[in-house]
Amino acid sequence: RSLREILLSLENGSWVKPNKITLGELLVQWLRDYASMNTTDRTQESYTSIVECHIIPSLGKVPLNELQAQQIQSYYAGKLASGRADGKGGLSARSVVYHHRILSKALDYGVRMGLVVRNMAKVVKPPRVARVTMNTLSSEEVCRQNVGTRGGIGAGTRQYQDPTSVKSGRSGRTRTPDRRFWRPLLYQLSYTPNPNNLP
Repeated sequence: RSLREILLSLENGSWVKPNKITLGELLVQWLRDYASMNTTDRTQESYTSIVECHIIPSLGKVPLNELQAQQIQSYYAGKLASGRADGKGGLSARSVVYHHRILSKALDYGVRMGLVVRNMAKVVKPPRVARVTMNTLSSEEVCRQNVGTRGGIGAGTRQYQDPTSVKSGRSGRTRTPDRRFWRPLLYQLSYTPNPNNLP
């Protein structure tokens, strides 16, 4: 770094004393001194597994003050292409985003501890996780299914039984279940239209 850059960083308080700590050493320190005290045991195990099996083998030897955004971006791309431990393809976008969060948390810790000036993970965009769309039934389709179970149009799949009266198999007596259990179903049945009015 030039003298001008050093003087400027001293002036704005962002100067960090040169050190030879690597990203891998930072990750180990973060797991030991921060994550172990601020996360659950299960989260700690998950973080440790990702760090030891993925991030350190790929980026662990990079000096912390020489870490570049392009290196992190290439790491994400590599994991998407062939990041599975069994060698059978890449990781999902959601898994790589999880790696990104761990790396960003560790680098944030490094910034707070004065070990690095900038969190380079915040410069990189992680892969986008595709939204899962769910196919839902329309109101007409729901009505048709309800009618089919009540002896109307499409009947024959099963016989409708009044949920408020169930005959006991042992005594043969009719018992009434707890109405709190049946209330949602009763509410739905009360609004089922007349089968004769359906198209």
